[in-house]
Amino acid sequence: MISFREIQNLQRRFFRISIEITVITYKIVLTKQADTDLRAIYEYIAVTLHEPETATKQLERIEEFMHCLIGRFS
Repeated sequence: MISFREIQNLQRRFFRISIEITVITYKIVLTKQADTDLRAIYEYIAVTLHEPETATKQLERIEEFMHCLIGRFS
């Protein structure tokens, strides 16, 4: 008959549980085209529509959304 201690030894030997935690980090890279597009959006709203405050807020919302994307995939 197998003793309790022998069962424990077998469990330790054959049923090791290992936990691996992988940390994935993301970084937003703004391409030159994206930067140009954002500047054009700002200019259109601020200059053409005469709403510089709205233009600033819109770019802040876009930046906040980009950071939310990182949080969603982290």
